[in-house]
Amino acid sequence: MGTKSVSKTIAWPSLESAKLTLESSVLALGADGAGEIEVNVFADGPDGKILKSFNGVARIAVSDPLKGAVAAEEVRLISGKGKFIFQAGKKAGKVLISASTSSLDPGTVEIELLPGKP
Repeated sequence: MGTKSVSKTIAWPSLESAKLTLESSVLALGADGAGEIEVNVFADGPDGKILKSFNGVARIAVSDPLKGAVAAEEVRLISGKGKFIFQAGKKAGKVLISASTSSLDPGTVEIELLPGKP
């Protein structure tokens, strides 16, 4: 009696052209040093859909520390999703918040910091 060998190929989503997307429902904030907003991070595939199989850590950076900060420099993505809090600084103007990983293209979101409260 012979045995038959069966081989099956599993197709994993390609990370080529995959990217991080940052979103916030609030894109303007008072430059009062106290205001906070939640920023969502998504690992998006080439088709724009969330990569539910992606689990990893993204590094978060703020373009100008006088305009604001994040509580942690890293955010954990689980099933392609993560979030963090941005706290406004006291300097008005536009600030870019970026997220990056070793395997996905980086993403950014721009927040406008207004003098006083918006």
